[in-house]
Amino acid sequence: MTGSHHAGARRFLPLAALLMAAAALADLAIFWFAPQAALFPKRPAPPPPATAEAVLFNDFGSIAPGINAETARRLNHAIDIYRNGQAKHLIMAGGHRPSLARSGADLMAEYARNAGIPAAAIVTDTDSIDSRSNLASISRLMATNHWPRLLLVSSPHHLDRLRRLHLLPPDASWSLAPYDPGRCSPALSRYELWRSAHYNLVAETLCEILPADRYQQLVVWVRHHTTL
Repeated sequence: MTGSHHAGARRFLPLAALLMAAAALADLAIFWFAPQAALFPKRPAPPPPATAEAVLFNDFGSIAPGINAETARRLNHAIDIYRNGQAKHLIMAGGHRPSLARSGADLMAEYARNAGIPAAAIVTDTDSIDSRSNLASISRLMATNHWPRLLLVSSPHHLDRLRRLHLLPPDASWSLAPYDPGRCSPALSRYELWRSAHYNLVAETLCEILPADRYQQLVVWVRHHTTL
């Protein structure tokens, strides 16, 4: 019986490896060759004007004053919203990295000021490190400033994850305002599209299966020990 069991296991492992390789290749093929519009969540209806908009930080990078391309996409979209008169204030949220002595929110504020946004229109959240704490800080700033309506700016995949996890206020005071992946600046590469989809899928899965305190411990560890 033991020998038969080991023989079955030896036959199964190559098959499992082959299936995993085939799934990985199919996944890559989909993201490299499928129409880009099919790889994003359905865009929400254009949101109504709001008192403020909040931009969620993604990562540091080589775009002055030190942000990555994904953060620049979100900021450029938020700047367009401001210039079009759809929001009067910008909240820069996230990127608090005490181990690096850096604040993503401060860099985003600098980027917006360099683009001509008045400093008086910008509020920074310099304490939050992840999506949950981003949203909590934004809620506090909204309450402190008595701003009744908000546009939340991020990538389509990120905002869809927040919606699916029911992390947003249940009322209609917050509206999602993702950038258009076909018209964003900087342009979105296929690799960035693939990374965004899979990063948010993994984050959503972990949030669903781990207890809230364990998930938060994992987030804190990742933020302090990796570049994610």
